[in-house]
Amino acid sequence: VVVVDGIDALRNFPVLVAERLGHLDNRDYTVTLMDVRHDVGIDETITTGRADAGIAYWHHAVAMQAAGKPMAAVVTMGVTPGAKLMVANRLAGNLRGPADLVGMRIVAGGPYSAKTTVANAAVMAGRHSPADYVRLAPEDKQSIAALLRDGKADLVVARTPDGSFYEQQGVATLFADLTTVDSTRRNLGALFPTTAVYMTQARIDADPGAAQHLAAAFVKTLAHIRSHSAEEIAALIPEPIVGGDRATYVRALAESMAMYQNDGLMPVGAAEFELKVLQAAVPAYSRVRPEQTYTNVFAARALQASGQ
Repeated sequence: VVVVDGIDALRNFPVLVAERLGHLDNRDYTVTLMDVRHDVGIDETITTGRADAGIAYWHHAVAMQAAGKPMAAVVTMGVTPGAKLMVANRLAGNLRGPADLVGMRIVAGGPYSAKTTVANAAVMAGRHSPADYVRLAPEDKQSIAALLRDGKADLVVARTPDGSFYEQQGVATLFADLTTVDSTRRNLGALFPTTAVYMTQARIDADPGAAQHLAAAFVKTLAHIRSHSAEEIAALIPEPIVGGDRATYVRALAESMAMYQNDGLMPVGAAEFELKVLQAAVPAYSRVRPEQTYTNVFAARALQASGQ
């Protein structure tokens, strides 16, 4: 059983691709996908044994390690934030790079959310600390647009495809593209692990075959994503998820696909970089070592077996 942090969410489209391609089941393992429940967190679902693995952002493994509940990613899928840092139009000509983010009011997420981690990383890329900007509480898109328009917010971390919404509203323009591998390296200085398949260390040790099966399934899925167009990938997504405006979905999917230009391995230095960002905001994470939060063993074997 694999619990997913939002099966229908655009950021998790590789899960649906893996299922539709038939990569999740073989003669030894049958994988049942389970959407996360609002009343039970994804990590609790895994640690209590209701699921064998989870698919969510890699920093969940860091949080669980810090809490004394060892978890590790067995496949690293996303290697960019899959987001854009948008700046209010009134400031667009005044901010040149991360060094200028000191004192800015940035709409992100909760204190430990992925969006806030992205904001922290951008500020730290300018040699500042998370304490050097003002994090605003998350709001719905219309409210955020009003804050940007009225001068009450300066920037917003916008997941794909929300960045286009703020441009269409005439309130913000692109400050930093954090969707592609190249633009993420350019703006943050390193790649940024996001979506991963992770398990408790106890589960990995008890049944390494299950970890290997999941690694093989998603290594093949990532290869398919890298070698196909957004139109071809969209053809695998159930129609209710695509919705009535297929063209808009395909454009958003194309942006999201840039997040998954990876082979399943944790890129060298990526975990170390992001862990430093997380530790700057959450001192309790200082006891966590990056090598505790992932393993490349299973993905490497899967790559070798597939001839990649």
